[in-house]
Amino acid sequence: MLDNEKTKEKLLTNSVVLIVDADEKNRQRLCHMFESFGFCNVFSAQSDEDIWKLVAHNVPDIIIIDIYSPTIKGFELVKKIREHVECEDVPIIAQTESTSAKNKAKIFEAGITDYISKPVDFYEIYARSIIHLEKGHQNKELRKFYKRLKGELSAAQSLIDDSLPSDDSIKRLRRDYKVDLSVEFKSTSEMGGDLWGFFRVDENRLGVYTIDLAGHGIESCLNALRMHSIMHSNLIQYDDLEKVVSWINKKMCKLLPVGKFATMFCGLIDTKNDILTYTTAATTSPAILTKESEKAILLSGQGYPIGVQEDFKYKTESVKFGVGDTLVLYSDAIIEENSKDGEIFGEKNLYDIFDMIVESKNYKSDNVLNTILENFYKKCSKNLKDDLTINVYHRMS
Repeated sequence: MLDNEKTKEKLLTNSVVLIVDADEKNRQRLCHMFESFGFCNVFSAQSDEDIWKLVAHNVPDIIIIDIYSPTIKGFELVKKIREHVECEDVPIIAQTESTSAKNKAKIFEAGITDYISKPVDFYEIYARSIIHLEKGHQNKELRKFYKRLKGELSAAQSLIDDSLPSDDSIKRLRRDYKVDLSVEFKSTSEMGGDLWGFFRVDENRLGVYTIDLAGHGIESCLNALRMHSIMHSNLIQYDDLEKVVSWINKKMCKLLPVGKFATMFCGLIDTKNDILTYTTAATTSPAILTKESEKAILLSGQGYPIGVQEDFKYKTESVKFGVGDTLVLYSDAIIEENSKDGEIFGEKNLYDIFDMIVESKNYKSDNVLNTILENFYKKCSKNLKDDLTINVYHRMS
């Protein structure tokens, strides 16, 4: 299993071997055997006290123990070793005279990794030790990799979090535009690519957007951040959504790998003229809740996904959006999530919730968001398979 002689030499040089045996002759014989095979760090112990003194300075990579030694309570000792945080994964090979099925079961139930029958064959115990040391080495490398990956995921998540609007910016939104905002942004255990935000165009116009990058993991996260960077380098300079979104699409077509894309809603809330102008790229259907209507107004989410067709020209639409009205933007997680009975939650259930809110005539952002979530989680688990984003913008009086 070893890749090459260099790896084997490194294993022999760096591995710490601990022999636990009350019999001095057995300890010496086994120590000599391991040293003769090239191991450089071989230690022995005859009691609990000796073991913990050693562990304090050199955590063993493998332990060879006489499980039925007259003066060592082997199974109790193994339990103590396994309870020690530094030794919980260390391979333990037991020497035993009994190889009955009952004894084997007892050995493995105690947390012992392997066993070897007495009288000990030196070549066999060497071969078994090498196998377990190599597995231990691989596990250490995997743990290092997992720790590094976890750190990178955490860093990526921090980048996403830092790119989202702050609480202070939401307060300024209320102050400057009389627009209240409530948000649900819930990431799955795996990194995703959802982003949302808003930007100032002028004193009367507020830009809002949601982005959902296809896929999960660091790649999708980084692609979302690329798109965020591109957006914020241009949306603050232009108020022509057709031009800006088409430009973003052209840029992302060159950056995204084949098969990757993003859905997007980008809109301008004009508080002076009571109009919402918007452009969509294969997104879910945004909803406007208004007191003049008996049902929610569902906008079209059509348009090519971002990053698919470089020369696609996006078009804008406009709809009345006055004081007291509410805009709801949401990711596809809410309509594609499986309900507890195994059925997809679907658009109909969501639209029914919208109509329930219209009937109540309470369009405040926090009420709208809470009503959606309350009814959604009645049917679906909170352990979502995809990132969930809901933005509720309410024009205050």
